[in-house]
Amino acid sequence: MKVMTGGSLRSKTFKEVYELWKVDLPKMVTKRHPTYVKERLSLVRNYPLRFFGDQKVEEIEKSSFNEYWIWRRQNSVRTNPATGKSTPYSPSNNSLRKEAVALKLMFTYSVDKGWMESIPNLNIPSLDRDPRRATFTLNEWRLLTRRMREWTEQTQTGGTVGRDRYVTQQYVLILANSGARIGELRYLRWNELRSEVNDDGSKTLIANVFGKTGEREIVFLEGSEVWVKHLYDLRKKGTRGSSSSGRICYLS
Repeated sequence: MKVMTGGSLRSKTFKEVYELWKVDLPKMVTKRHPTYVKERLSLVRNYPLRFFGDQKVEEIEKSSFNEYWIWRRQNSVRTNPATGKSTPYSPSNNSLRKEAVALKLMFTYSVDKGWMESIPNLNIPSLDRDPRRATFTLNEWRLLTRRMREWTEQTQTGGTVGRDRYVTQQYVLILANSGARIGELRYLRWNELRSEVNDDGSKTLIANVFGKTGEREIVFLEGSEVWVKHLYDLRKKGTRGSSSSGRICYLS
């Protein structure tokens, strides 16, 4: 009778599906950057797993998500890693939509395994259409670069602090001249960089990056290779070596 009404004889709870999906996801998306897997698991583990944990996945429906999104907004907290203090906050619709994408990925896996008949209606919150963020003015950018230079020169003696300030300076300069997002550059590795020769004989630095929109190419502005070279030279002199698989912007 359960099968006749659309149920499954192999029922599993949300938590059981998550634990199996956690193991299989890296094998299913081998072409994705490791951070893609880590972020998707985190999005499902942080809040949905707490809410749906012991509920049978086949019983989750639209009304379940009507309750979940309300609960999610009322129970969201940010934790300061330095102090461990948690502060309540209200997540944006865009953040919730990102979470819904990860949930759909897990539900698709559950359907493929025969534990659900179909993906439930997640009643996804509408898209926030915020105005375009303001950028730096020329005077602000000049002030920022000058202060960064002074900040870095204060620790010319070296050490961990001096190294991290120097890396941060190069990191900001590369961000401003490549169009890369913070997360994309944070995990960029040396073997994901390449140089292409233009028609006039000049060279352009290009990188394959992985971020919230998946994999994409970024093209560095002319002259940006100088700051990349600074980081490369630093890695060659440092104890961490210059392995092609290492991250470019490594901070202590």
